[in-house]
Amino acid sequence: MTEQFGFRELYTTTHPTELIWIASKTKKYFFDYDTAKMINGGKQMRNLWEINAERHKTSHPTEKPETLLERIILLGSKQGDTILDPFTGSGTTGVVAKRLKRNFIGFELSPEYFEIAQNRINGTSVNGKAVYSEKLLKQNEQLKFFLEEKAEYGLT
Repeated sequence: MTEQFGFRELYTTTHPTELIWIASKTKKYFFDYDTAKMINGGKQMRNLWEINAERHKTSHPTEKPETLLERIILLGSKQGDTILDPFTGSGTTGVVAKRLKRNFIGFELSPEYFEIAQNRINGTSVNGKAVYSEKLLKQNEQLKFFLEEKAEYGLT
């Protein structure tokens, strides 16, 4: 325990928790329930996700795992939709959005992190592949078939 500014802070070895907000201007938002269920092994996906940590790809101190952004973008948008990240940081959201054929708008105040984000996004190829979810597909051929069919009919 440490004492700082008259408050006591307790440091534990618990997993960090991040709150993620998804917003829509109307009540007609998109959520891909079928893909969520398939990614979760055929069960309804809960609102608390456990995602493994990843090695940072940049010097940004709060870089988010691409796995997390991939899941959010796959479930909350369709190809061609626009993803907004008002705190772009190192550009992880933009990288995943571009890879999954989404448009991206981001804001970043730091010139250093803006340059990192810009280089990362510009260096990303547009292939429509869900890199991290692809690992799950190897374990679940039914999910692979499902996602291929959705892509073939332009439903992603």
